[in-house]
Amino acid sequence: MTIQGVYLEPVAILSDEFHDFEARFQHKLVSLYEINYAEVIQGYLGEATEWDATAYYHGTTHCGCIEQRIYNDGNARIKVQDWCTNSYCSTKGIIAFGHLRTKLAIGMEGHFFSPLVATAMDFARDRSSGIRPSNFLSIFVCIARRIRSSNKGPHFYYVQNNCEILPVFLAIVRV
Repeated sequence: MTIQGVYLEPVAILSDEFHDFEARFQHKLVSLYEINYAEVIQGYLGEATEWDATAYYHGTTHCGCIEQRIYNDGNARIKVQDWCTNSYCSTKGIIAFGHLRTKLAIGMEGHFFSPLVATAMDFARDRSSGIRPSNFLSIFVCIARRIRSSNKGPHFYYVQNNCEILPVFLAIVRV
């Protein structure tokens, strides 16, 4: 484990930052949380100049936990360990540990992400089909470095190692 999620900070609905993301998500954004991590291994995140300034989007599944977190009336910070109790929840795993995985063999592609919101939403929808019906999607807004083009298509990218993608926000989006 190289980073550990500490808490999620809700982004105020009336803030400029929320409105910027709301436009990116074509006014389907319901809630937005900033993810705060602690480095378990010092220097893991490297220097800010190493990261691509482009926002990338990664869609994934959830166990239903995001439906419970849509409304945060008190706009309260949520500890990562209090987000969800399901140990198999992909959303919780990313919140807790980033994109935790082992290095892939040469030629294998890692976590898919895209600079296009629609591509990430389609990916989340596809991954969620058959798991559990939901009106909401989990979309992570990430920064990345050492990005590789995927053979899945022109708007799909991936990274080879855990330390090359960092989820910064969790967006809860209406289907």
